[in-house]
Amino acid sequence: MIKQAIDAIRARAIESTLVALGTILPVWGALARDYLAGYVSELRPTTIVYVVLLSILLSAYSIAAFFWWRPNLVFSQKDGGCWLDKKTGIRYCNSCKSNKKLSPLQRKQKYWNCTVVGCYQSYPIQTNESQP
Repeated sequence: MIKQAIDAIRARAIESTLVALGTILPVWGALARDYLAGYVSELRPTTIVYVVLLSILLSAYSIAAFFWWRPNLVFSQKDGGCWLDKKTGIRYCNSCKSNKKLSPLQRKQKYWNCTVVGCYQSYPIQTNESQP
């Protein structure tokens, strides 16, 4: 349950970072162009190069974070046909994923159950499987 909450927070943090770096900063720069023109003309060229390199580095970091923290899913036939995240071991509902939702499954007795309203898909747990 805690792993699922952490994954949800990370997913929102990545989206927020990408939105901030991808839209807010360029829009702010375009709006403040006249104000910044006088200031930038007084800067040394090395400072401008450092700022450009820093912005490239931040963009590269946000892209790397996006690919690092996203779920790495593989289809697991032995788990009854659900999707399994290789990094965290969290299982996701196949039916919900086909509808473009990532719904983590909850373990209840002998089944992995989807908790999305209207889905309620169940996947049998193999007896030789260890607890996640």
